[in-house]
Amino acid sequence: MKRCSADKFTRYDEGDYYRTHLDISPHANAPAVINDRQVSIIIFVNQEGENLSEGDYIGGNLTFYGLLKDRQWQNVGLPLESEMGLLIAFRPDMPHEVTPVTEGSRFTITTWFI
Repeated sequence: MKRCSADKFTRYDEGDYYRTHLDISPHANAPAVINDRQVSIIIFVNQEGENLSEGDYIGGNLTFYGLLKDRQWQNVGLPLESEMGLLIAFRPDMPHEVTPVTEGSRFTITTWFI
């Protein structure tokens, strides 16, 4: 790894989500800035809760797919419970999504090691 890409500050409001995706492209002709990614990093700026008195937002789970090698589990998502300040690092070819935020606003910082 040679460097870190520019940080991306993301805000998800009620109803916002990001469908299942990879952080690299399967296409060889995709821009190098995408296909050179070696590690994806997400930092949670605020905290999820069961209700807004326990956290800053509800929903908006970062959910990973394909963590279990058994074929029957490939399409089963494993949601991550967020905490303020939590840093998650993962391979950019790992399928993941952000489920819809149902209340409040979710803030994260995302970057990639290249």
